[in-house]
Amino acid sequence: MFCTNCGAKIKPGTRFCPQCGADLCAMADPKRPVAGEAPDKAQDLTQPMPPAHASWEPRQAASADPTQAAQGERRAEPGQAMAGGAVAPREVPQTPARPKAGSLRPDPERGGRKVALIALGVLALCAAAVTGVILVVMPMLSANHREPSIVRTDDSSSSGGTKKITLGGSDEDDADSSSSEEHAGFKGITRVSASSTLPTDQYADYGAQNLIDGNVTTGWAEGASGLGIGESVTLSGNGRQTFSAFSIANGYQKSESLYYKNPRATKLGVSVDGKKVMDADLPDNEFGSITRFELPEPVDGNSITFTIEAATPGSKYKDTTISEITVS
Repeated sequence: MFCTNCGAKIKPGTRFCPQCGADLCAMADPKRPVAGEAPDKAQDLTQPMPPAHASWEPRQAASADPTQAAQGERRAEPGQAMAGGAVAPREVPQTPARPKAGSLRPDPERGGRKVALIALGVLALCAAAVTGVILVVMPMLSANHREPSIVRTDDSSSSGGTKKITLGGSDEDDADSSSSEEHAGFKGITRVSASSTLPTDQYADYGAQNLIDGNVTTGWAEGASGLGIGESVTLSGNGRQTFSAFSIANGYQKSESLYYKNPRATKLGVSVDGKKVMDADLPDNEFGSITRFELPEPVDGNSITFTIEAATPGSKYKDTTISEITVS
């Protein structure tokens, strides 16, 4: 079976031509008049038709009926069958061509921003590098720079006076050298003196020498009125030495009864060569106790002095007593 419009081969039972879209049933209807033929003359659908590209024009039914003319116009609309079975071509929307990757023009504004950001980053790196150099190099330069020190060898007022200039010497170097000197070390206590002493009686001797005799049953008792606030004892040895700690056997520890009958120091001021270095708060411990103290730092000197700054009264006597002082 062949299409009467374009001549394409058609499977039996097909209504529309797959090639041109013509309505085969309408074409095969013997009652439908066809231009150029008698109305009662039927078309032979078994014969092949000329191809669509041949110089053949579709036949239109000769009819003056305006209704059929309108139907023919409707068939001529895009996407529908035209008169005689032809299909009008559809209008395909044109897709704008995409530019090639190589033909894209760079955005001048975007490129300018990128260049500005790169420039700012480079400037920041340069500033950081300069700051690092300043922080590292300047301290080294200042440390290596030393002002010359001038040592006068004679009277500067004389015309023939000379000056000795030593390079490399500075105040900081002198301070460092003095602070790095080793301490003299502790050499021992051999002498002791007191600002006042309770006179010897029939029971005991209360002199200051009892503080360094190594015997806690003896002691020094101050001889001032009241509790002896402000009275002191000074311990020294053979020359300059280092003091770093001391121990106190507080009160009169000859016996437990005398320990509580006599006043006991509760605060001592500690001085080295007349310069106070600390205050020692003595707890009111039980009989037989010894308290050890550390100086804030080792101090070199010729003597160490302990001054009574506070005391607790005894139950019977009024003279503050200390049994033993050990310095190291």
